[in-house]
Amino acid sequence: FKGSDFTRKENIITLAWNTDDTRKVQVAIKIPAQYSGRGAGIVREFGSPQREEYSGDGSYLCVLELSAGMQQDLFGKLNSLTHGDVQVKPIKK
Repeated sequence: FKGSDFTRKENIITLAWNTDDTRKVQVAIKIPAQYSGRGAGIVREFGSPQREEYSGDGSYLCVLELSAGMQQDLFGKLNSLTHGDVQVKPIKK
C-alpha cells in the first residue's frame, strides 16, 4: 500500500472502532439458577455489574453497562451457556 492508502484505511478502521466502543449501553440480565455461577463469571468478563443479586430461586440478576460493540459477544456467550434460557433487556438511560 502507498502511505496515503494505508493512512486512509487506518482512519476508517479507527472511526468504526470509536463508533462502536465509545457508546455505552445498560442491560438487565437474568440467568437461571442452574447456570448462575458460570453466567455471573461471564458477565464479569465484560465489566463490573452496577447491581447484582441472587433471587430466591437462585437466578442471577444484574445490571451491566458495557460498550455497544461488545453486546453481541456477551449475548452469544450467555446464550451458549444457557441454551437460550437467558433474559436480557436494554435499560434506557
